[in-house]
Amino acid sequence: MLNHIQSLPRCHQESLRHLNDARETEEDPYESLYQAEDPSAPEPVKVDKSNMLLIGPTGVGKTYILDKKINVPFSICDCNSFTQAGYIGQDVESCIERLLIESNYDIKATEHGIVVLDEFDKIARRETTTGRDVGGEGVQQALLKLVEGTKVTINVKDNRSSRSTPPITTNFGGGGSSTAQVTPPGGKVDQFTIDTTNILFVFCGAFVGLDKSVLRRVAKPSVGFGGKVEGRTTVAGTKQALPQELFSHLPHYTAASAPSFTPLDLTTPEDLQAFGFIPELIGRLHNVCALSPLSTDDLFRILTEPRNSLAAQYIALFETYPSRLNFTEKALYAIAERAEKSGTGARALKMEMERVLAEPMFDAPMPHVLITEACVRGLEKPLYWGKDGRFELDRRLQEEELNPRPATHPSPFEQYREAGQSGG
Repeated sequence: MLNHIQSLPRCHQESLRHLNDARETEEDPYESLYQAEDPSAPEPVKVDKSNMLLIGPTGVGKTYILDKKINVPFSICDCNSFTQAGYIGQDVESCIERLLIESNYDIKATEHGIVVLDEFDKIARRETTTGRDVGGEGVQQALLKLVEGTKVTINVKDNRSSRSTPPITTNFGGGGSSTAQVTPPGGKVDQFTIDTTNILFVFCGAFVGLDKSVLRRVAKPSVGFGGKVEGRTTVAGTKQALPQELFSHLPHYTAASAPSFTPLDLTTPEDLQAFGFIPELIGRLHNVCALSPLSTDDLFRILTEPRNSLAAQYIALFETYPSRLNFTEKALYAIAERAEKSGTGARALKMEMERVLAEPMFDAPMPHVLITEACVRGLEKPLYWGKDGRFELDRRLQEEELNPRPATHPSPFEQYREAGQSGG
């Protein structure tokens, strides 16, 4: 740089020399954004994770509410396939391997991800004839250090080159024989060390029978002074009537939300231990949340409101026949009522839809198909009309509205047109 300046005329040398000196003395513009560390300052408070346990009956959406698009690596694993180390099945470390794959093998992102362990109640302790519960208590013991925080070494075989080149079949010879391209050997094995200290674990399960254990603990005795006489159906049934005072200490408790609380909201670590979980694992579950069963109104909204709702799916399916499928509002509400009584949550909606539409699917194509409330309850058959039955279809739809609109007097022209369509 100095030789280049000396080769220029004197006037240019002075101007360039001033610019060069100014550039050397100029401070970094980003230097003011960084603050020097003070060794005497105390270290910031470190916030630990809080693992979560979701309890609720089947079909209420425990896994669905967690499966959202978030900017964090996220994986869902099934506890049914977990076994103790050394036995046939998957080790508990496989859930960390799936999280590593979801994060595209980014170690830093994996160490701040979320792991959802579904069907957690299936690894509860149970009595076996062999004396060793490899799928229950053995899995719980293997989860202790993983949930608390440990370093897991995962071996990943790098065979992406072999997957990207599928075998090619050639048949250039006259003999008709085909030769397949030789697959290159697998690549090297990469090792990844993952620290699970900051990985959030969310456990989900239905815990069938846990509500009975809670009821036996909180219900008043049925004998003795002050005892409350209760029938057997109160304890063994699906709906238990408990005093609302028992739920007053729970968060978000109000007089309006009191009927939605269930005995599962009163679950304590003692109840989980009686269900078959070891105390060491229960102590690592900091938040125990219970989900209420879906009501008829909730099932009705699930059936009709989402973009890919079941009603919209079957209407689109019948359009391929082609047929126009229609449901009355009372028919959809009756489907939701029957689904609630089945006790399988939102999954029962599809069972009811298949039952109601089994005959119309067989009889299709028809121009217009109507499902009424009586059809859902098994009192009549589905109704069919040709292309000229549009007005009768609209009349039946209006008759079975949940909130009927005020009747309007039709004009004489509409009366004549309806009479002509009906053949009168």
